[in-house]
Amino acid sequence: MLSIERTSRPPRHQRGPRPDRTAPRWRRSNPFATRFTRPGALRFAADNPSDIRGLCERFDQLHQAAIVGPHGNGKSTLLQTLLVELRERYAQVHLWRLQAGRRVPLSLLGHILRCRDDSLTIIDGFEQLPAPLRRGIVHWVRLRHGRLLVTAHRDQPPLSTLWRAEIDYHLARRLTLRLLADYGDVRPAMMACFEAHWQRGQRNLRNLWFDMYDDFEHHRRTAAR
Repeated sequence: MLSIERTSRPPRHQRGPRPDRTAPRWRRSNPFATRFTRPGALRFAADNPSDIRGLCERFDQLHQAAIVGPHGNGKSTLLQTLLVELRERYAQVHLWRLQAGRRVPLSLLGHILRCRDDSLTIIDGFEQLPAPLRRGIVHWVRLRHGRLLVTAHRDQPPLSTLWRAEIDYHLARRLTLRLLADYGDVRPAMMACFEAHWQRGQRNLRNLWFDMYDDFEHHRRTAAR
């Protein structure tokens, strides 16, 4: 089984001032700040390290595949973890991250036309491309014997689905507790907020943590009075 874990701490010079651990927890950094929850700050950890290698080996067999799931459920986070292994397997790894409302990068189109059989093309946010262009990319990369890995909110036939993002209550709760590991005295209040958001139907983990960021700030202001 795969889950999300906090990555190792960045170098000291990148972490900013050392927190005052004698101060009340409310005065410390908000544990739901994006620097703690964005892809790269979190990583996927496998119960068995071979799980990540197994996904890479399955991709080796598929040649073209998609990581599929709703917004905020860990697709980009898994991709960040897979990149470490994939860069050891392929001579060239080219990554594009696409966002809604942005133009298709000309560099992506140029790369697709020149892709080689020893290269891996990764497109994070594949559904941002028009459907005819998506089909054309899949077809052309296949003709060139290249490798293609994408992330998307929905299945992308004819691409096989390498992994489907699903975060249930128990996993979401465990990950939230992990973010609150150093906040024992405020953890009950924050977990009560988690339960309230979950009961209201919030299943997008990224948005749930955005909401909890506001909850933390509200409690911080209340405690300061």
